[in-house]
Amino acid sequence: MICRVLAILALYGACTAQTTVITGQVTDLSGQGAAAARVFIEPGLGGELVESKVDGEGRFRAEGPFQGGVGVFALAAGLGLSGEHLTLALGENCTPLQLVLGAQVAVSGTVLNEKGEPVPGARITRIALSRPSKVGIPLAKLAAFGVAEPKSDEKGKFRIEGLPEGATVAIKVGHPEYAQEAVDEITAGQDNVKVKMGRGVLIRGEVKSRQNQAPVSGSVVVLRNTQAPHDTSVGKTDGFGSYSLRLKPGVYLCQATAVGQTTAGWQKVTVSGELPEQTISLGLAGVGAIQGSIGDAVSGNPVEGVRIRLESGGNVAAMVRTNAKGEFRMAAAEGENILYFDATPGYLPPDPRAMRVSVQSGGAVELPGMWLVPLPTYKMQVVEEDEATPVPGAVITLLRPRQFGWLSTDENGWGEIRVVNLPQDGRVIGFAEHPTKAAGAVFALDRSATAGAKVKLMPYGSVAGVVVNEKGKPVADAVVGAAFPDSPVDNPLLLWRTVTDGEGRFRWDAVVPGVPQRCAVGGTGAQGESANFNLAPNETKDLGTLTVSGSAKEEGEGGGFKLAHWREEKPDCGAVSKRPGHPSLVVFCDQAAADLVIEGLDQALRAAKRTGWDAAVVVRGGYACKDAPLPVFSGTPPGAATSYLLNAEGAVTLRTFGLPPLRYLVSAP
Repeated sequence: MICRVLAILALYGACTAQTTVITGQVTDLSGQGAAAARVFIEPGLGGELVESKVDGEGRFRAEGPFQGGVGVFALAAGLGLSGEHLTLALGENCTPLQLVLGAQVAVSGTVLNEKGEPVPGARITRIALSRPSKVGIPLAKLAAFGVAEPKSDEKGKFRIEGLPEGATVAIKVGHPEYAQEAVDEITAGQDNVKVKMGRGVLIRGEVKSRQNQAPVSGSVVVLRNTQAPHDTSVGKTDGFGSYSLRLKPGVYLCQATAVGQTTAGWQKVTVSGELPEQTISLGLAGVGAIQGSIGDAVSGNPVEGVRIRLESGGNVAAMVRTNAKGEFRMAAAEGENILYFDATPGYLPPDPRAMRVSVQSGGAVELPGMWLVPLPTYKMQVVEEDEATPVPGAVITLLRPRQFGWLSTDENGWGEIRVVNLPQDGRVIGFAEHPTKAAGAVFALDRSATAGAKVKLMPYGSVAGVVVNEKGKPVADAVVGAAFPDSPVDNPLLLWRTVTDGEGRFRWDAVVPGVPQRCAVGGTGAQGESANFNLAPNETKDLGTLTVSGSAKEEGEGGGFKLAHWREEKPDCGAVSKRPGHPSLVVFCDQAAADLVIEGLDQALRAAKRTGWDAAVVVRGGYACKDAPLPVFSGTPPGAATSYLLNAEGAVTLRTFGLPPLRYLVSAP
């Protein structure tokens, strides 16, 4: 994100008139416009902060050469701040933002050195919200706008005001005599944060023009740690082209930019820590531009969101995506550059995947138009065991590429499958289920299936077994699953997964007959699997005892969400069904997957036409929303599984991953 913003900014004044428009409104919790609020836009860590005017109803509008990762945030005295992190294409008009300022809380703590002594004068240079929304607040840049930058006092004490109630934040702490330090996962309102700072390594360097070796003053130097949490340090050269800062030992990616000049991509440097000082000098080359457009080869329409990666001098230099018009533009160092075009959801891989482009300083290279071919639509008819009777309402789940959610067939048993990304071998593999019978099939479709394929459903078989350790003791909460025997070990085609109960037992009642598979126990260092098996329709097979060496148990998260009484919890959004005595399905996911899981589970409810069971989603780290078709909670899973089927009394009857087979839901008591 940072690299594309920094590189683009250096070029904007001379090479492009395209602008991006950001609009929105700042309100309080009652919905009233916050006229006294101040709105700021930060175009990347190295970009200059921009303040937008706010009218009497809290509305704002900002227009500029914003591209890549852009932070937008609002402040107001006595209220908790609010903001959003945007990923923008140049020239994009983004959806209007709604920034809500609520109750404010503070974070306070102490800055100490390696000896445990207080560090006075430490600056809180930046804070980052990770919940309820994600955005960085550059306190060091806000100082130029009259917003005081928090600092530690003589006792090392500091206090940060104006944080939103219920937020999770990270802070970045700087001091001229110490290496920058970051602390994350801080709960807003916490008053005992400890920041321990070390001297680190003093980095000195010069930034010069590669053309004439003249020092470049005012250039921005960014050094990003390649190790988590990927802390970033920013310096600026003085009138002699020199800069200095302190870093912790580690491997860093560095880049320098100035008006009309940039380094050839992000250069890798190692800060060993063997010496108290280290020199990192950088050379700047002239900057040109590369621009082009990408369209749909069938419709001729522009393709938005295609990601293009730029490499310069063997280093990654920028990453941009096409805008709504299918256009892209990026700054590039003079000389030879390579563009890489990433696979785009809904389309076949681009051809060519890479392109060499020679750039002149101050010039713009216009590439010929590129065209992407849409992925095919696969068609299949699901039929009964007699191979003639269509099955309307059959449910289809994709195993590869794995997608969360269900599709359903029409009144003639036909279904259409559209995938976002095509597997490398071009085959789509999935699972079809009967809407009312315990019957299913595994299918594989290649590109010839665009004309239609037939899938026959067969009665399920069942397998059961028990997992024990080397001492013969049952292993509870161990993940047990089955895959095709010949699928790659590093990328197995998983057919089903479940979790053992308290006595180490497992059972799976939706085994598709005629499909060879092997059952194995997962876990760090665990080894234990069954022989290959291939069930006949309605066959029940006891796999016996699977003995594992190593740890087969997946570690839980210390209690986790209270499943049995989930209807009594207060959701983050959505409404809880007040229907006692009904079975339910509770699915857990991370924040990044929350939108897809909520949409997919809602789709599954409608596809199954099942009104006798309820569903809920629980998001690790919380989920910020105003409304949802399902109740959404914050929490962590109580065990290794991510999906739990509960009976009417709240007892768990099935532990699995993703959506369970329909036969379990249809037969839920």
